[in-house]
Amino acid sequence: MTNWLRPDTACTSDRKFCHVYIRNGQPNMVPDWPYSFLIVLQPGSDSWAMSADVCRLTPVVDTTEVSDTQIREVGDELVFAGQHRREDPEILIVMDAGYAAILEVLAAWPTPAALKHAGKARIDAKLKKHGVRRHTAWAAAALNALDAQTVTVVGTEAAGLVIPHLARQLIALHALRTDVASHHESMVEAHLLYPVLTPMPGIAVRTAVVFIAETSGKSFDSVAAMASYAGLAPTTRQSGTSIKSERVSHSGNKRLKRALFLSAFASIRNDLTSRDYYDRKRGLGKRHNQTLIALAHLRLTVLFATIRDGTLYDMRELKIA
Repeated sequence: MTNWLRPDTACTSDRKFCHVYIRNGQPNMVPDWPYSFLIVLQPGSDSWAMSADVCRLTPVVDTTEVSDTQIREVGDELVFAGQHRREDPEILIVMDAGYAAILEVLAAWPTPAALKHAGKARIDAKLKKHGVRRHTAWAAAALNALDAQTVTVVGTEAAGLVIPHLARQLIALHALRTDVASHHESMVEAHLLYPVLTPMPGIAVRTAVVFIAETSGKSFDSVAAMASYAGLAPTTRQSGTSIKSERVSHSGNKRLKRALFLSAFASIRNDLTSRDYYDRKRGLGKRHNQTLIALAHLRLTVLFATIRDGTLYDMRELKIA
């Protein structure tokens, strides 16, 4: 059982999990509320895997209670469908809660025997120390699962020698990523363009990082040149003297284009001017992606003007056309 995206991922509040577009087989997605997936694995030479259940984790639900309900309901369904009988081995449940606290527990007690020896109080204290809200319930659930476990996996003790090292490496990697991200944010906040970029709705530190990194050292004579570099300028399909149609460009800087696209997407939720523009274009029959590309282009036009003139974003500058 696993959560996707992680429970602490920054998510939208009013939309489903959305595939924005696919380029070269790589999906670029806008995250929504996380989902809890329950995958069933069948052991043996004829093993199979299937998604048994999926549930959206809204901000108001308790993820532990949702997971518990999912497991119980799917277990009942397996029994009812005849896919698990009384004489079969007990169902082994593996959960990925997406919290660093689990890594700390595994680093300290990597085997079932070590967890049992640690006891509920020590596991509870470890989880609480690392920020788990329902630490007491989690500790109790872990020990209850251990008491119900009847299968001994060959090589458990050998794995217990490796797991603490892997857990510590992951903990160190997470800390390193946090430190690097914090350092980059500090660098960006000190950049001359930061106070020019961030007043625009939908642009925060991460978008500013991408914009500064991808445009640094480059000069643009016009907004058309910048839009072409960002892949936001439309291209014309033409044969001889006949102009066929205009379409969205597939060229340009992919990272910058994605950042500006997602920034435009974020702005329609909080900025009335951007929302009005979006609703008007949609009312004219434009598709969602087409409208967001057009909005991103319009916002880039305003950004180009503010950077060129050394001014700050003004709500009145983003005019609906």
